[in-house]
Amino acid sequence: MNGKTVTELTDVLYPFGSAFSKTDWATLACFWHPAAESEEVANKPFGTVLLDIRVVVYRSGGKVSAALDICPHRGAQLSNGEMVDGNLQCPYHGLRYDGSGVCTRIPAQKPDAPIPSHMRLTTFDTVERFGIIWVNIMGAENQLAPLPDWSLLEENNTQSARVPTETWNVNAARHAENFNDISHLAFVHETTFGDVPYEVPDYSLEIEENTMRHYYVDGGSSMTFDRRLTRKGERRVPEVYDKVDYEYRFTFPFASSLHITDPDGRCVSIYDVIQPISVKKSRIFKHSARNYNQDQPMDDLVEFEVEVNKEDREVIEPALPVHVPLDPKEEYHIRADRWSIAYRRKLSKYGMGLDVDRVVPD
Repeated sequence: MNGKTVTELTDVLYPFGSAFSKTDWATLACFWHPAAESEEVANKPFGTVLLDIRVVVYRSGGKVSAALDICPHRGAQLSNGEMVDGNLQCPYHGLRYDGSGVCTRIPAQKPDAPIPSHMRLTTFDTVERFGIIWVNIMGAENQLAPLPDWSLLEENNTQSARVPTETWNVNAARHAENFNDISHLAFVHETTFGDVPYEVPDYSLEIEENTMRHYYVDGGSSMTFDRRLTRKGERRVPEVYDKVDYEYRFTFPFASSLHITDPDGRCVSIYDVIQPISVKKSRIFKHSARNYNQDQPMDDLVEFEVEVNKEDREVIEPALPVHVPLDPKEEYHIRADRWSIAYRRKLSKYGMGLDVDRVVPD
C-alpha cells in the first residue's frame, strides 16, 4: 500500500485505544475481510468499521474502492458525503476523490489551480466476489491467505440466497469456532435440527497452509435438506438416510462453509464469513445454497438459517474470555475439539496471541 511496509502501515493505521494487541491487529490486517454486501454500495458511499478503523467503500470508474473514512483535509467522515460525477465528495468542504483516492477537485480553489499530490486518501485493496466486497488493509501483496474458494456459489446448477447480515457482540474467532464445532449441535440447535446424537463421529481433519477441512459420514434425515422451520401444529415425519456426507471447509482467518450431501447427490451448503469490527463486535455474512428444488423459493431456507444464528448467538455472545485463548493450557479440551485445537495452533503460527488481555472490559 503506497509503497509502505506492513510495519510502517501498522505504525500509521493501528487505532489508538484498540483492544486488539498491535501484533494481532497487524496480522489480521493482512487478511481479506468482508466489508460490505455488493448491494450496499450502489449510488452512495458506504461506511463501516474494520479492525477498529473507519472504512468508506464506494464505486468509481466502474470499480469498487475502499479507503480510510477520513478526509485528509479536515478529518470529515467521507461516508457521510455523496458521489458526484463518479467521485467521492466530502460533506465538509466538497473535496472530491476518484477511485484511486486522488483528489480531483477543491471547490474553494480555482478549477485550474494545482492540487498537491499528497492530497489523497489512504486506500485499501478490494475484491468484489460472491456478492461481497472484500478489503485487505495491508494490500494484496501482503496477503496471508487468498479469498475462500466459494466457486460452487457461481455454478449454474446451484441456487443461492443471502441470509440477512447480523452484528454480534462476539469475537470473530469465537464465531468461526462455533460454526465448525460439531458437538454443540445436539444442545444448541435442538429447535432447528431436531434430535441430533450427542456422540460426535470420529471426523477426518486435513490441514493445509491457509485452509482446513474436516469431514465425516453419518446418518441424516430429509429435514436436513428440507431446511425449514416447523410451524405450529405441523407434524413432519422425516425420511432417515444411512449415509450422509458432511464436509466443512475453512479458509483463514474467519471464512467457513459446510456442505451436506445425501446418497442421491442432493447438497445443501452454508457459507459463513465474519467481519471483525472490533475485538468484541463482528458482522456475520452468510449465504445458503442447494443443487435441488431449483424452481422453489428459498425463503424457508433463509428463515431457517436466521433461527440457527439466533440459537448460536445466545450461547457464544456471553462466552469468556472474549479472545479465543491460543495457549492450550487456558481451556480444557475434549476429543471433539480437534478442529478447534488445530485452528488455535495455526493462529499462533500466524503470530497472533501475543500480549493479549484475557478479558476485555465492556
